[in-house]
Amino acid sequence: MKVKKMFKGLVASSVLLTSLVAIDAMADKKQRNVTVIPQVQFSEQGVSCFDLAKCDEILVNELNVDTRKAAEFFNDYLKKAQLKTVDVNVVSQNSSGVKIIIDLRSELPIKEEGYELKIVDNKISIKASSASGLFYALQTIRQLLPSCVENKKIEVGALKLPNVEIKDAPRYRWRGLMLDESRHFFGKDIVKKLLDTMAFYKMNRFHWHLTDTDGWRFEVKKYPKLTTIGSRGDRTNPNGELMFYTQEDIKEIVKYAQERHIMIIPEVDMPGHATAAAKAYPEISGGGSEKYPEFTFNPGKQVTYDFLENVLRETAQLFPSPYIHYGGDEVHFANKQWLKDPAILKLMKEKNLKNLHEVEWYFNRKMSKFINGLGRKTVAWDEVIAADVPPNEAVMMWWRHDRVKSLDKSLEKGYQVVLCPRLPMYFDFVQSTTHKSGRVWGNPGIADLPLVYDFPKFVEKYPLEQRQQILGVQANIWTEQIRENERLFFMTYPRIAGAAAAGWTMQKNKDYQEFLEKLKDNFKRYDAWGINYYDVFTDSEEVKHTEKK
Repeated sequence: MKVKKMFKGLVASSVLLTSLVAIDAMADKKQRNVTVIPQVQFSEQGVSCFDLAKCDEILVNELNVDTRKAAEFFNDYLKKAQLKTVDVNVVSQNSSGVKIIIDLRSELPIKEEGYELKIVDNKISIKASSASGLFYALQTIRQLLPSCVENKKIEVGALKLPNVEIKDAPRYRWRGLMLDESRHFFGKDIVKKLLDTMAFYKMNRFHWHLTDTDGWRFEVKKYPKLTTIGSRGDRTNPNGELMFYTQEDIKEIVKYAQERHIMIIPEVDMPGHATAAAKAYPEISGGGSEKYPEFTFNPGKQVTYDFLENVLRETAQLFPSPYIHYGGDEVHFANKQWLKDPAILKLMKEKNLKNLHEVEWYFNRKMSKFINGLGRKTVAWDEVIAADVPPNEAVMMWWRHDRVKSLDKSLEKGYQVVLCPRLPMYFDFVQSTTHKSGRVWGNPGIADLPLVYDFPKFVEKYPLEQRQQILGVQANIWTEQIRENERLFFMTYPRIAGAAAAGWTMQKNKDYQEFLEKLKDNFKRYDAWGINYYDVFTDSEEVKHTEKK
């Protein structure tokens, strides 16, 4: 099916449908034009303003871990902007002056991750039923402030917030970004910049692709060669330096993400894309091909399962996420040597496995069951649908945009699904017809900002019960052709803003021209953050991939 035909219709996840319909019933285009990305579900503006410079206190209904963290995070933002911080106290009947008042109670009739924000002359009132909803309300306040606050060049009157009432909640509960650090490694500072941007745009899932053919990127105590051998080099320079995250690095980044209400989902790719691991421990290799040497783990050897189970145990200890992604894609690239391997031939005979597909599916089911035994759900690329992993224990990521039947089968079999098709959600694809460095698919076959923003318009065709299985959307940054920081940012910004809108904003509330107007202000923020980006207004010159070693 052609891409243009795929993206027809609209839908909201019915998990949020009831509350969002009530919100949307109050809204029209004129009411929704506050300068926030992603667009809020309802807003109504007043005529006066609140002067943040005069704010002297944050009052909370209860001073607990969640309210304290939110207040500290907001104060930290004020401090970085060289603004005065404010005291945090419990609200009382005698409270007066210019205040921010926070009411965080789980029993409030506000959807999880949603919030209500009301700004009047001398008071900002925030209501939320979850800590994440409170955090997102503060991000909205941040976006209502002018961009000059981000670069610490405070203009006269810049701290005056418009009087406004906002009611907001996300369309989907999975609003994700994936970074591939196997092909090219970027390091802690860059990951933190991406996490900061995700928080700014209310995105909440960071999928971290840490193992693949070109490098193993995190420390496993039981298998030190994974980093002393497997982490060496990258796609551009296979014999380069060792590049990986220590376990302390991982813990630091996980904590950093948690403070921003972002869950990190680690990916340990199997049974294909195993080259870096096999280089370190040849006994677990299932072979490969001339183009993809040592591409697979060996599904016929117990040593392979021992290795992977030990790796996954340490992975589970490092990442508190309820999900572990185990890949499962593209095994057919280089598994023909399995038919010549004595251990695999023995497995096929003992388990009555008729062909290589059945060997692969046997492996997938076995490893998924182990992940489930760790108390985690398995996440996999959509090839794993064929393995019949139990739907209640797995999440499928639909990535093959040219195989809509894979999505159909996922939903028919009852899997929860994350939508991340190559087009338009792979950010290694070019974003303009004038660009030459990056991937394309067909003609024009690009992943430009309008397509990202309008995604996933096509899901209306599915019945309500199947739409309920769609957890959300995700943009994927594959880095075979992204080596340097400047190119990473160029390929990610501003499409990350479009991806945020895809996950948060109801389809009927989307207005691309309005989004572009808000993006002009966001570009000033990118400049303040030191972020390189593609300027959609001028079709700015491409930052090309380099093969320099």
